[in-house]
Amino acid sequence: NPQGESKNGLHHTEFKDSPLGRIPVGWETCTVESITTDVTYGLTVRPKYIKEGVPLVSGKECKDGWLDFSISNRMSQKDYDGLRPRSLPKVDDIIMTKTGTIGRVALVRKEHPSFAISQNVALLTPNKIKVNPNYLELLLTSQIVKEHIRLGVVTLSIPDLQLGVLKNFLIPLPNKEEQQRITTIIDSIKLKIRLSTEKLDQINSIKKALMQDLLTGKVRVKVDAA
Repeated sequence: NPQGESKNGLHHTEFKDSPLGRIPVGWETCTVESITTDVTYGLTVRPKYIKEGVPLVSGKECKDGWLDFSISNRMSQKDYDGLRPRSLPKVDDIIMTKTGTIGRVALVRKEHPSFAISQNVALLTPNKIKVNPNYLELLLTSQIVKEHIRLGVVTLSIPDLQLGVLKNFLIPLPNKEEQQRITTIIDSIKLKIRLSTEKLDQINSIKKALMQDLLTGKVRVKVDAA
């Protein structure tokens, strides 16, 4: 349970009170701002879209845990090069949707192409001295942060999460060793879920194909006359 691990840790027996409730002794309660070196957003002026070019990630491309570049709009390399460097995603940065559908999170990985982001997503740069980027990604999907979002969203015509509010989110922070252990366990669980899902999809596809063969008469069922 990622939500439980993010608050209760691994095999702790001693706990203390905190603004977030009971957390393990030795853990800290800190703000998002205190464990990041920057929290910003992307371009505010829509560029000219072209057929082939640098992907522009907005809310719709940001899924839970991954980025779908196949549906992104594209901008020219020249327009991309003119963007402010601090708003350009780097490996181990974290993308978080902040407008419309809020709270979808994805880690920027080395296999990702260079891309830009819109003002509808926040870009968080983890302070790696204090926090493991994978752990921060996990935390930002936890129930703790979802509750912060629920309380902190401004609802006008479109729901929006201001960066100042996001920076002040309180989160629980274990030491770096336990952060790594927690993320390793959760990643293992996620992998098992993904493999099981893929296997189920394969079985369902085989079943569908067999049913089609039976309905069309391509495959006939032998009936025992006895």
